[in-house]
Amino acid sequence: MDNKILEIFIPGPAGRLEAKYYKSKKNTSPIALVLQPHPQYGGTMNNKVVVETFMHLWKMIFQFVELILEEWVKVMESLIMVKEN
Repeated sequence: MDNKILEIFIPGPAGRLEAKYYKSKKNTSPIALVLQPHPQYGGTMNNKVVVETFMHLWKMIFQFVELILEEWVKVMESLIMVKEN
């Protein structure tokens, strides 16, 4: 499966739930649920709060991964320096 956001529908007793799903390549990836306002009162998946929350979470995940990679590079560089001495 390509890493892309899919629109899916989850069947439920009162009708189906609309959802967006991103499958990571890693089995240990965290999960987050961002729920929309009730559709009976005009709520949709394209609600500004829902979209902004999703984008914020997405950005935080990438920033965290970038930070981890930067720290890993520093550790590896220090290990190489120790080994050379």
